[in-house]
Amino acid sequence: MVIPQGFTAERLVTGEADLAVQQISELMQADGIDIVGPLPDALQSITVFSAGVFKASGHADLAQAFVADLASPAHAALIRRKGMEPV
Repeated sequence: MVIPQGFTAERLVTGEADLAVQQISELMQADGIDIVGPLPDALQSITVFSAGVFKASGHADLAQAFVADLASPAHAALIRRKGMEPV
């Protein structure tokens, strides 16, 4: 079954599904499930998140600093705790 919207793991909680495959960060949003781990590398489909700053932004320097801070090693542990991998 393909879930067109919402969190796939919610279908586990309601008993509609026995297995859910979704980004770990999204599986983590459902209470009452066990995440057994990522799929093997050969089956992975990596999602890369990007950020950009509008050229006409009145706060381009601040926005660029914010994006750079998010990507800094200082936040790597937090990013991992949220089910993602840092750059």
